Amino acid sequence: MKNFVKDSQKLPLYGIGPRLVLTMAMVSAIKIVLFCYIFKTGVLVSPWLLLFRITGGVLIALGIFIWAVGAFRSDMDENISENRLKTDGIYAWVRNPMYSGWWMLLTGISLMYHNAWLLATPLINWGIMTAVLKNTEEKWLKNLYGKEYEDYCKRVNRCVPWKYIDREIQSDKREEQAMIKTTMNIEGMMCGMCEAHIRDAIRKAVPSAKKVAASKEKSEASFLTEECVDEELLKAAIDATGYTCLGIESSPYQKKGLFSRR
Repeated sequence: MKNFVKDSQKLPLYGIGPRLVLTMAMVSAIKIVLFCYIFKTGVLVSPWLLLFRITGGVLIALGIFIWAVGAFRSDMDENISENRLKTDGIYAWVRNPMYSGWWMLLTGISLMYHNAWLLATPLINWGIMTAVLKNTEEKWLKNLYGKEYEDYCKRVNRCVPWKYIDREIQSDKREEQAMIKTTMNIEGMMCGMCEAHIRDAIRKAVPSAKKVAASKEKSEASFLTEECVDEELLKAAIDATGYTCLGIESSPYQKKGLFSRR
């Protein structure tokens, strides 16, 4: 598994994830072994047994679902490699869906043992996850994205999925959904610096452009605007940088939902 796939990539693909998840799993396993198999104390019987197992089963299923959406339906690896902050799809509900999914899964497994001493396990794991993320990945993201990330943190929880509704944010989303996406086919991009040059050229030619992105792998760049752009002016701006604009296509922007890959 490669943590860095592009020269211009600022953050590792896997971050602190593997070590964080392993630590939480070890805490859960140690407590289960100690209280359920060695000391054999704290075991709860009916009606608690049924309640714990139903709740545990729900959390296991929910944890797997959230982890799977974050891992396979978000294209987070592409956002990281292109240094874009991911804030839509499952990331509009929770900032760390894959960690959150593991936390819920481990909580559910602990509850299946219907042991009172294991009730503290989710809190311990939550504390570990919070402390580790605040001192690692959250610092990296704040340094890279600044206010954009700070605003994102204000409206989306770190670990617990929750849909925060804000009138201004809803208004921004409605405006974004009414925007036009312009996609350009560009020849000549060879590295991360090339992508940066293209993004800079687009921002200078179209100051109102939002979500400007460029990909050397796809040989394309894209951005959003409220109105149609002057294609000739845009093409000339790209050609002036030494790259070649082979074509420009504009279409209504369709914002994706929870299962969005992008």
